[in-house]
Amino acid sequence: SEHALRSAIDKRIPDGAYSFRDYIDSDAVTEESHSVHVTLTKQGGNVSLDFSESDDETTGPINFYMDDTVPKFMTGLYFTMQDPNIRMNGGFARAIGDIVKRKGSIVQPGFPASVGLRSHTMIRVNTAIFGALAEATGGESSAASSVYVLYYLRSRNPTTGDTELCIEGLAVGFGARTFADGIDAVYYVAQKNYPVEFAETEFGAQIEAFRIHTDSGGPGLHRGGCGIVRDIRVMAEEATLGLRLDNCKYPAFGVKGGKCGQPGAVIVNPGTPEERKLRTMSDGNVVRKGDLVRIITAGGGGRGN
Repeated sequence: SEHALRSAIDKRIPDGAYSFRDYIDSDAVTEESHSVHVTLTKQGGNVSLDFSESDDETTGPINFYMDDTVPKFMTGLYFTMQDPNIRMNGGFARAIGDIVKRKGSIVQPGFPASVGLRSHTMIRVNTAIFGALAEATGGESSAASSVYVLYYLRSRNPTTGDTELCIEGLAVGFGARTFADGIDAVYYVAQKNYPVEFAETEFGAQIEAFRIHTDSGGPGLHRGGCGIVRDIRVMAEEATLGLRLDNCKYPAFGVKGGKCGQPGAVIVNPGTPEERKLRTMSDGNVVRKGDLVRIITAGGGGRGN
């Protein structure tokens, strides 16, 4: 694995320094956006990744205490993904040199910085690396993927008085690849998909629609993957809704002439006099029985003109 990664980097990246910055919409407490910045430097056979220009740690929970192996393995997987004989192991860590971080930054926060939504920043580490690789290789990299989505619907059981939690992970669009379109509707953590029947039986919500977010993938020679639309009818008398939906202010970017994906949104009672949009990174949103919550997830970036 070490030899394969060193060989791929030597063939595909000229000596030099290549930088990229990608943004997270907000930290879920303030409306301020925050960014991850990386500079990839290659000199001879040595490669380093410097994240010291990333923004300071945040008030909200998007801080990510990044281990050095994370960007090393992300880079290694990218360069060797076409060869099924290469395994992710310690060779990747040896092939990449220094990982530079700044204490007090979003990728090296200090205690007691909150980290509950760290996946947003972890995925920006990935997309920032892709962006730097695009700079280094003339666009020979994948476009950015959107961050997977979670929503939390909390209600009180009228019989027992207990709080019930409906939590679903929702799919997004992947970025276009160097050889093909991005993949549509992927939730890429621990599950493939909650079937409608499971969600309705387990959570007491009614799923009235589940479909592709049409044309949400970024245009390009290879298009970005599409996100999804999911309509949830609230069945409890009253509930609070938490949202973790990113890539709305800053949609997933395209590379080599490809365009960015379409953003997501959350709308309560769409198309009615009671229609209202919710902050896509927020919590404590009150919804009531009969309300329809429409969650629209973002598409991936496109690649090529």
